[in-house]
Amino acid sequence: MTQKEFEERTGLKVSADYFANVEKVYMAAGDMDKDLFCKEWMKCRSSQLVAELYRETERLKELLKERNAELEAAERKEEKTRYSFADFLLEQAERDCSKYALYNEAVELVGHAHIIRRKMELDLTLWDDDKSYILENLD
Repeated sequence: MTQKEFEERTGLKVSADYFANVEKVYMAAGDMDKDLFCKEWMKCRSSQLVAELYRETERLKELLKERNAELEAAERKEEKTRYSFADFLLEQAERDCSKYALYNEAVELVGHAHIIRRKMELDLTLWDDDKSYILENLD
């Protein structure tokens, strides 16, 4: 909603700073209809309760943003650990080709395409399964 729309709906003439606060509350209200929002605003525009609820909403949004950042960092760390472990498994399987289970575990961890890429980067031997995978996926 624009400042002009707000003023037309409420009959108020407001400063840009005042409307900036109105807009924050309006955005926090979700998909609330503009007319209904303005009607409700007129009822409780100076309400301390509404102001406190809005502040709490903003605090919780920031907390959620922080937690999401922490979760993303943990996921990146876990992914890095998975890839490092897959490299270890590949190297062990390369030393002893009878350790096919280790190779399969590495494929399960990070996917066959990544395993083939890593084997090529590390100059490891491409096994028949790798070659079959490459041929199946070349189009």
